[in-house]
Amino acid sequence: MSQQRSGITKYISNILDDTKTMIDEILDKARDFETDARDSISRNVGTKDTKQDVVPRQPGAELGQQPVTQAEAAALYTRLGHIEELLRHIQTGTPSTEDKTAGKSSP
Repeated sequence: MSQQRSGITKYISNILDDTKTMIDEILDKARDFETDARDSISRNVGTKDTKQDVVPRQPGAELGQQPVTQAEAAALYTRLGHIEELLRHIQTGTPSTEDKTAGKSSP
C-alpha cells in the first residue's frame, strides 16, 4: 500500500495538474481557431485553379464591399503562417525569431 502524500506535496501536485489541464485547454482552443481560420480563408479564396485576379465573393458582395485580390489573400495566408509559428513556439516553450530580434539592440 502506498503512503498518503503530505500536505505540501499534494498541494504542489494539484497545482501542476491544474496547470497542465489549463495549458491543454488553451492549446485545444488555439488549434480550433487555426482550423476555423484556415477553413474560412479557404472558402473565401476559392480553389487554387482560379486564374482570376479577383477572388469570387460570398453573397452580399454586391452591397458595396470591395473584392479581395489574390495578393490580399496571399498576405492573409502569410499572416496565418506567422500565427501558426508563434503557436508552435508557445507549445514548445522556445522563443520565436521575432522575440530574438526584438531583444537585440543596434549600435
